Amino acid sequence: MCGRFSQGEPSHRISDYFGAYPDDDLPDGLYNVPPTEMIRVVVERADERRLVAARWGFRPFWTASTDEAPKQAQSWINARAETALDSPAFGRSLRIRRCVIPADAFYEWDRNATPRQPYAIGPAAEGGMLALAGIWSPVCMARRRRPPS
Repeated sequence: MCGRFSQGEPSHRISDYFGAYPDDDLPDGLYNVPPTEMIRVVVERADERRLVAARWGFRPFWTASTDEAPKQAQSWINARAETALDSPAFGRSLRIRRCVIPADAFYEWDRNATPRQPYAIGPAAEGGMLALAGIWSPVCMARRRRPPS
């Protein structure tokens, strides 16, 4: 997966394109999505496709409960296809928690240019969208206890 991508299409267009029912309160689209940002993903729930909100970045099960804010907790955006299935971090999610990350384009950088030059790579067909493969992991934030008053 790339380090940045574009997800600027409105939710209704993504829903129509992927045949997914949209959840309420989906985040707005962004044209330069960094890791840890809220994005829209397509998942299977109860035998139907749903367009849902998710935070971009994978957190393995052993970090599933944390007092840290989601943006500060460790997360990954890449997995090696050759080893992911056997990985303790990715294996279970790769088998049972797959999703599609709709995108208008992803960015690759020319690191030889000064300053570095981004290039947007998108679908060949006008009006098309990219379907980036993703996996997800449930995250439960630990509840902080309020100090007694």
